[in-house]
Amino acid sequence: MAANARLRQARQVFEWTQGDLAHRMIEAAKARGIRLGALGTLKGLICGWEQGKLTVSQTYRELLATVYGSGCRSSPARMCGPSPR
Repeated sequence: MAANARLRQARQVFEWTQGDLAHRMIEAAKARGIRLGALGTLKGLICGWEQGKLTVSQTYRELLATVYGSGCRSSPARMCGPSPR
């Protein structure tokens, strides 16, 4: 299964919309002292990741790991795809 499909599947397991995930990522970022862009911008990124059009950066990988638990952190390539270069 491709990384984009795994990201979508992980979100759907929690029965979250892309907006729900975006809200949780914003809260996780705030807790770490990271300021993210607007909610709509983040939803657009999530959509791009899930469609395989965008690569997940290291910062967002870490936030996804925080939101989803250790699954992405322990094996980022498994859920988020290979690290961007």
